[in-house]
Amino acid sequence: MLYLVTFEYIEPGPTYPADRVPDLVENSIVPSLEALADMEQRGVIRAGGVHAASRSSALIVDAADNNELHTLIQQLPFWSIMKVVVTPLVSFADRHQHEARAAAFLRNLQNAGNLQRLW
Repeated sequence: MLYLVTFEYIEPGPTYPADRVPDLVENSIVPSLEALADMEQRGVIRAGGVHAASRSSALIVDAADNNELHTLIQQLPFWSIMKVVVTPLVSFADRHQHEARAAAFLRNLQNAGNLQRLW
């Protein structure tokens, strides 16, 4: 199943010590980007990247189900400092079939004079 996953960096705020920022980058962000590049190389990430000149990114992830996706995301070291939004995607082919069936159903209602009751 395909998912659109977006990450947005959450600013730690003024109480986060400045001397810890290099550790944060070195221990969370760099290894996460390395893991994402590896997932992209293996085909788990179908497309995506970091938004230019920002601290956010968008990915199309191929995962068997919600649990696999959840595991992939939580294994990223920067998971706890990111706002994550996940949107399951339906393929164009599947949506085409659904809409074609809906159109046929509505056309049958219209032909039987029952469309106004539904609408």
